Amino acid sequence: MFTNKKRNRWAFGLLCTIHGTLLLITFIKKKDRKHLFISLLSNISFAYLFEYLVLNIFQAYKYKPKFLKNRKLDNIFGAILSQAIFIPCTSLFLTAFQVKWRAKLFVSLYFVLVELLFLRLKIYKLKWWSPFFTGLAIPIHFYLSDIWYKHIKRGTPFVKAVSLFNMIMVSSVNLLFLLVVLRKFRFGIGKVHTWYEHFIIAPLYSTIYAIVAVKTLKAGDWVSKGKLLAFSVIFHLVLKRIDVLKSNRESRYFFMMLHFLMILLSSFYKRLVDNHE
Repeated sequence: MFTNKKRNRWAFGLLCTIHGTLLLITFIKKKDRKHLFISLLSNISFAYLFEYLVLNIFQAYKYKPKFLKNRKLDNIFGAILSQAIFIPCTSLFLTAFQVKWRAKLFVSLYFVLVELLFLRLKIYKLKWWSPFFTGLAIPIHFYLSDIWYKHIKRGTPFVKAVSLFNMIMVSSVNLLFLLVVLRKFRFGIGKVHTWYEHFIIAPLYSTIYAIVAVKTLKAGDWVSKGKLLAFSVIFHLVLKRIDVLKSNRESRYFFMMLHFLMILLSSFYKRLVDNHE
């Protein structure tokens, strides 16, 4: 017999395997891997934006993957699995193989049925959300994936700029979550920094960083990289000074590594997006 913990982990793990396999098939079978990679991170970014509004702010539902001991972090980790793997990988697969809309609607139904199964297994809990809303939202993501991929291939300037923002923002959000799991810092307001406050502020931090990076970076230009690094450090120190960011002394080394890693990733994404051919 499975314990609740093992059952929950197996359920999320099975979905990771299924949708990870779809992603693997996409990159093996299709040669347009650069555009697909850019499109994938944009798909994740759009899903994160949706989850930020629906889960982080309005707390429409709750995930229970039971991978992490802290329930708040475990909930967000479940959201990351859903919005970074399950839905974006499926959208990319459907886009890459130009799957017709009749089949896409069946895939949308699949997500609704998975949600209903997770509710029955008590792996997932609804507050004001409804599986009906899921059935409406999933096709929108599929459509957005199709449109975005077409414009990435065309090199549409606006889509290139937003795609760069998407890639940087997604990377920052994921790395910040890793630091939180490692208990290196927390965002908040006032003396007590709640998890609700943290997961409202953290994506905003990543959004501001991504906007500045898009405006500042020039491919292969060390001066722009230096400016972005200076902004990262000053931004960090200002947030710490006004007590929006709480961290211990040890965490400063992790943050310095984060800043340098984000500079490298942002520069790489800039070159990737600029060279769209």
